[in-house]
Amino acid sequence: MYFRYEFKPSQMNGPVLVKVTSDSDTCATISIQNDLCPIHDLMYDIEYDGMFQSMTKVAALTVTPGFSTTNDFVVVVVVHPTDYTCEHLGHELLDQIRLNTTKPEPGPKPTPLFNQRKNVIISVETSMSYREYIF
Repeated sequence: MYFRYEFKPSQMNGPVLVKVTSDSDTCATISIQNDLCPIHDLMYDIEYDGMFQSMTKVAALTVTPGFSTTNDFVVVVVVHPTDYTCEHLGHELLDQIRLNTTKPEPGPKPTPLFNQRKNVIISVETSMSYREYIF
């Protein structure tokens, strides 16, 4: 799932803080990407573009107006099939999923092995600019 955000004219001089919160401990990855095709919104490709962070309850990423040439970006949320990535150091499971992912066969879709769900709240707030931070 992903959501598009466009910088407001008043935000063009400084960064914004994208904050994602949840009451759930379910593991997910949050990604900030350019609003251009393709949008990487699958477990095996979410880390291909932009910046990303795994999360359980809170994630926060700073985005500057120069991040995208179109003055907008998308926030992508991908829920992991298990909580392993968030419970252990490293991304061993994510790496294994990438290596074992192939195009699906035609025909009926198989039943998912995992049924993880996560409700999130995404907020975008004006952050301090570098100049405000220094002075």
